[in-house]
Amino acid sequence: MPGPYDTESFIDILRDYPAIDNHAHPLLTAENRNRLAFEGLTSEAEGPALNDAVYTLPHSTARRDLARLYGLPPHTSWEDIKEHRALRSYDDLCRLCFDTAKIQCVLIDDGLSGVKEMAEEYRWHDRYTSSPTRRIVRVEVVAEVCVRILFVLRRSFTTTGNTSRTFSQSSLKWGTSVLIQG
Repeated sequence: MPGPYDTESFIDILRDYPAIDNHAHPLLTAENRNRLAFEGLTSEAEGPALNDAVYTLPHSTARRDLARLYGLPPHTSWEDIKEHRALRSYDDLCRLCFDTAKIQCVLIDDGLSGVKEMAEEYRWHDRYTSSPTRRIVRVEVVAEVCVRILFVLRRSFTTTGNTSRTFSQSSLKWGTSVLIQG
């Protein structure tokens, strides 16, 4: 006996409901979009081993999905997909991916090393979402900053012989900017 709910309407809701990416890393800057091998999309291999990534099942799936995303024929070669990607503006690629995935909000984890040099800051991603991007705070990164501050303060007290626990603002500048952000 069928229930009071239509299964097809549930599927429509799930397919059309906006998504929240709950653990993303920031997008590379436009200047760095080609800094990493695109094959790294489907493999963590490096060097010559990365050349074999194109023969794996995850790569074949990604190639098919990218062909569909870009509006290319299903059996488009990997080289043709890379060429098509290279010809599109970076903003167009980002917008296409966010819009197609219906991403409403992103929680950015920018605590990895090298992120600040290669990637956009977390608020930059707001241009592609209807809700503001938020930062994931990595407790271990905050703890590292706190330990560094304590170390600097301890060294400052030890070298100056200052027992009144006063210190210069410059000794806290780096740590404070990290802790106050976002």
